[in-house]
Amino acid sequence: AALDAASGAPIWAEPPLRISDAASERGSGHVALDVSQNAVHVAWQGAGVIHYRRILRAADGWRMDPVRAAQFTGDGGNNGPSIAAETDDRVHLVSPGGRYALTVNGGASWIVDRIPSPQGVGIKLPAIAVDAAGNAHVTFTGIVRGPSHPSTRAPSRGYWELRYVRGDPAGV
Repeated sequence: AALDAASGAPIWAEPPLRISDAASERGSGHVALDVSQNAVHVAWQGAGVIHYRRILRAADGWRMDPVRAAQFTGDGGNNGPSIAAETDDRVHLVSPGGRYALTVNGGASWIVDRIPSPQGVGIKLPAIAVDAAGNAHVTFTGIVRGPSHPSTRAPSRGYWELRYVRGDPAGV
């Protein structure tokens, strides 16, 4: 961001824009953001559903696509999705409960699957990034034991462990 010469404070280009709509504002508003060459990509959870909006650069400023449901539930009440924009049209999302979604057409439709996890390991708080080759990289907290059944030998008392999985761009 540009800085004001006199005060040194950031200069914002415009006032805050409302990007959600009334239908998507129910429940929590946990938000994720990423950018691509000509677009801003926003995802959030509202009323248990992951919502997505793309804001495209246009010749006269910015144009907002409609708010779209990402066609899968959020599965988490106290956290939200993670997002990684590969291009203006190809965007990856993960939900708090372990769903993965990919759009190749700017959010008009989604391919939805589960994030791979060992049997008996629950998924919480996933994060996603995409590298230059198109590989999706996902990390998550794997819930391996209930908090009422801790392990006395594990550093985290055996409740959780961090996991990592990589997608293959040739497979999607």
